[in-house]
Amino acid sequence: MTTTAAGASSRGATRAPIHSGFAIAGALALLAILVAASFAWVWLWSTFLHANTTEAEAQAYDRIASPIVAFVLAAPLYFAAGRWLRTRIGARAPRTALALIGVDAALGVASLFTTPSVLYAALICALVTGVKLVAIVRGARAA
Repeated sequence: MTTTAAGASSRGATRAPIHSGFAIAGALALLAILVAASFAWVWLWSTFLHANTTEAEAQAYDRIASPIVAFVLAAPLYFAAGRWLRTRIGARAPRTALALIGVDAALGVASLFTTPSVLYAALICALVTGVKLVAIVRGARAA
């Protein structure tokens, strides 16, 4: 423990607590938005761009397109979420953003058990989680 010139302890500095409600609800809401965006993209593709595709072709396209949609939308969506957290909870935003990413990563790891190609899904999950982490922390620290 160090002591400053004024005699205050640096170890006793208080940190802003994590707002767990925002972390859990935010992770679920952002995941729902990404799933809805992926669903909408595949629906648009199969309805308007390739109108005569079979259901099997649409599902095969979904396995390829959904991670790409998530990767493209993750940065702006999570940056906006970080900014929103900053306006709502102030100094607690950066730590809450990290907790939100922790919940999001746990959901991503849980979803790995539902995919046939675990290695590909793990790589995509790691890349998208990294993008989400950088975006939400930058958004939460923005003024």
